[in-house]
Amino acid sequence: MIAIASGKGGVGKSTIAANIALALKEKKYKVGLLDLDIYGPSLPIILGFNESPKMTQDRKIIPFDQYGLKVMSFGFISGNETPVIWRGPLVSRMTEQFFNDVAWDKLDFLILDLPPGTGDIQLTLTQKLRMAGAIIVTTPQDIALADVRKGADMFRKVQTPLLGVVENMSGLQLKGRVKNSDGIAQKNLSVVFEEGVNKEVTTDLEGNFSFPIDLFKTGGGLKKVNGLACHCLAEYLYQWNNVCYGWRQTYNLKQSAINCIRYIQGYREKNYFPFRELNIE
Repeated sequence: MIAIASGKGGVGKSTIAANIALALKEKKYKVGLLDLDIYGPSLPIILGFNESPKMTQDRKIIPFDQYGLKVMSFGFISGNETPVIWRGPLVSRMTEQFFNDVAWDKLDFLILDLPPGTGDIQLTLTQKLRMAGAIIVTTPQDIALADVRKGADMFRKVQTPLLGVVENMSGLQLKGRVKNSDGIAQKNLSVVFEEGVNKEVTTDLEGNFSFPIDLFKTGGGLKKVNGLACHCLAEYLYQWNNVCYGWRQTYNLKQSAINCIRYIQGYREKNYFPFRELNIE
């Protein structure tokens, strides 16, 4: 189980979790994707469907098969329009049910899309289960950076390996020639989306991935995964898995992370597809 976490909301955690799961699936792995954000489930919207799950004869919930992934979210049960007004103990019990009462097939990876912060769900997971590792998603602002430190400290205290930090929306990349109006937009947006903030907190981590925003005239919805960034992350998790369990051969994990970072940075100007598509008229 790989946890995709964040210190605060709105950093693209759920989108990155979905893309990592899809990239691993394209490597022929059997992958499950579990949305554990009880209060604000996002995967039904990201994956583009929202149906009520069916049950097996022994009263197990059948996860949905979407894009070749086994997917489950509380949003399928509650609906996107219904607010969840629950206390912590009830949320913790619901979290346990996602593991005990869902008919998961045999999986190679189960990607956990955690809620932001360090609350009841994170505590329940670390007390009841042993996660193989965690990735923290952030954006390049100081307020997000402070939350990354808290999340990193939490995973260290519960002895969950912290695989790295993804700095999403890192810088703004424009295609073609920059005209005056575009230049103004680039100048203004670069103030909001700065680069390289997470270097202050990730110098002791194995992986540190930075993904810029790219502009598209069309977009929307989750498309086929062809982004360099998510495939590098999938390769990183694949090699990390080999190190932990000795499946094939031993890899130098830290050098693998460095190579992935260089690979991403080397293609920044070649119009690859990052995790998030931004549609600006």
